[in-house]
Amino acid sequence: MAVRATALLYLLVSGLCLLAAPYSKVEESFSLQAVHDLLRESLSDYDHFLFPGVVPRSFVPSLLLSLLSYPFAFFINNNFVLLYVVRSLLAILQSLSLYHLLSAAEKRFGKTAALWAGVFNFAQFHLPYWGSRTLPNFFALIPINFAFAIWLSHDTFFTTSTSPETTATSPPTSKKPTTTQPPKTYKELTTPGKLLISLLAFTAIILRCETVLLSFPILISETFIYKSLPLLPLLEFSYVASLSFIALTISIDSYFWKTPMFWPEFRVFLFNVVYNGAASYGVSPFHTYVTNLIPRIAPGSFPLALVAGLVREDKVRRYMAPLAAFVGVYSMLGHKEWRFVVYVVPMLNVFAGVAVAHILDSREKFKNEGDDSNDSVKSLTSGVKVAVTSPKKRPVSSKKIKITNSRVKATLESKSNPKRPLENDNETEEFNPYFKIFFKSAITLFTCLLFLGSMFSVYVSSLNYPGGVALTRLHTLAAPHTNVSVHIDTYSAMTGVSRFVEVNRNRGWTYFKNETLAKREEYFGFDYLVTHTPELHIEGYLPEEASRGDGVWEVLEVVKGYVGLKYKFGGLLQWVREVLKRVLTGRFEWDPKSMNFGLPFVWDIEMDDLVWILKRRK
Repeated sequence: MAVRATALLYLLVSGLCLLAAPYSKVEESFSLQAVHDLLRESLSDYDHFLFPGVVPRSFVPSLLLSLLSYPFAFFINNNFVLLYVVRSLLAILQSLSLYHLLSAAEKRFGKTAALWAGVFNFAQFHLPYWGSRTLPNFFALIPINFAFAIWLSHDTFFTTSTSPETTATSPPTSKKPTTTQPPKTYKELTTPGKLLISLLAFTAIILRCETVLLSFPILISETFIYKSLPLLPLLEFSYVASLSFIALTISIDSYFWKTPMFWPEFRVFLFNVVYNGAASYGVSPFHTYVTNLIPRIAPGSFPLALVAGLVREDKVRRYMAPLAAFVGVYSMLGHKEWRFVVYVVPMLNVFAGVAVAHILDSREKFKNEGDDSNDSVKSLTSGVKVAVTSPKKRPVSSKKIKITNSRVKATLESKSNPKRPLENDNETEEFNPYFKIFFKSAITLFTCLLFLGSMFSVYVSSLNYPGGVALTRLHTLAAPHTNVSVHIDTYSAMTGVSRFVEVNRNRGWTYFKNETLAKREEYFGFDYLVTHTPELHIEGYLPEEASRGDGVWEVLEVVKGYVGLKYKFGGLLQWVREVLKRVLTGRFEWDPKSMNFGLPFVWDIEMDDLVWILKRRK
């Protein structure tokens, strides 16, 4: 129930992020435009033919999302409303994948660890904010989470077969001992094993090619270290699955890109790895992921995950080592962004939950480490009783009975004497009760502050889409005429404008994003401009003088946007003083513009005029 509640809270927080910031940035544009075009346009009018992007992306995830959205698109005419539906469906899929991961973590590490992992899922900014966005990395995160859930839920991924072992001295009628035969074909892999391999292959081949660096350490460690995946069946099934997914992406993407034998992720691999094209967008030091980017996207769970690696190394090593290998190998590439390693964040949250549970559940066993203590006592005492009283059973030696009795005695003592020494590695050491109370209060306060910081980040991020806001305002300010032409410049298109925001297409409006126009006269054929450079269109225009325009163009409105944060000296003291004053007087008034109940922020949010809405004079 607790795990389900945290998954629902994640979905709720992700929905709040969607309401606060429905617009999209350029990184999300291909998949979002593709979903729109699949629902609304004919193939010849698809956006990617005009703006293909630096590297191509697969249509497969957009096609799947559009199929889920189609029943809603059938009766929703407003594209902006449809945008909320599409992103809500994506958030639901993300929440389901995290729920399965948390359920698997509960079975492996216990309820407390899974509960706190779920709390970190929604308390930190990046997962809920980006979970509903059509960033390819977050498309890939969904099958990766399902693969992680399978990985945690099972110790082995193959079925064992037995055969009689024959010896030269064995009599013909004697019962022959059996030996375990290693699997020889992929048919002996279990269904979870096949699903694990399929999900990893699907993600690497179709969605994001860099996840192959995550798949290899997982499969190699499970094959050679933990012996849960036999080598030959693994290679055989991986070969079949890979060919199937390659055929799938080539068949679909060749049609939509109108290019024969088109495999998008292979081209991405060539661009980033072979030609090192990504380096032109910036190069960072080797340690950047560990020292900067991962702590930024997992500020609460990353340090606790490191603690779990130290205090519960025996429990998390199997799952932490492949993730560390993935980050280490990926660090060799010069160009680094947080979204390239976001796949490790859900598992870092699980490890953080393990660290919290290590203290809060000291002396309690993890769920996968055996039955409940009462059940253990019953089974052990039952075994002793049968061994002693049943004359038909093979007699048990006194030494064996003594060992069994000592186990029963130790189990009973764990109930009556909590201070007894630890007798096995399934238990965690005892902590002072007062320390446990202090730690529980501290970690609760910490996650609350983490959540408040995330909500502040959501508010700041919502101010970062001036292009989308400007186009929405234009639809409100302009008269509902037909045959209206609007030009949207590159900056505006990259800061919130998508085809879902172009809601007047069905009224005869035409939206242009031509990037080759350079002269002022070339814009005279448009009725409205959404631009970041008003000085190009209005001679002598000075934004600080709030000119209303001259000549051809008139300024309808100027949209402000976020440009930075500035810490106010003494702002924290002022905030605390104001909060105490409001608490004592009970005067809290909701301020929708600042989302802070009228309280001053500790930081000044610096805003500036970024996008202008211009109307051509008749």
